[in-house]
Amino acid sequence: MKRCKDVTIYAKIALEIVLETVLEIVLETVRRKESPETANMRGLTH
Repeated sequence: MKRCKDVTIYAKIALEIVLETVLEIVLETVRRKESPETANMRGLTH
């Protein structure tokens, strides 16, 4: 039972890492397409 729990925890961590990586790639792509003004405004809000 404990081993099953460990696998679930590892799966959640892996999923979070993957999602964060994908999100970063998407944000980078969006930033490159945007004009500098929009990128600056987005930088201020975050």
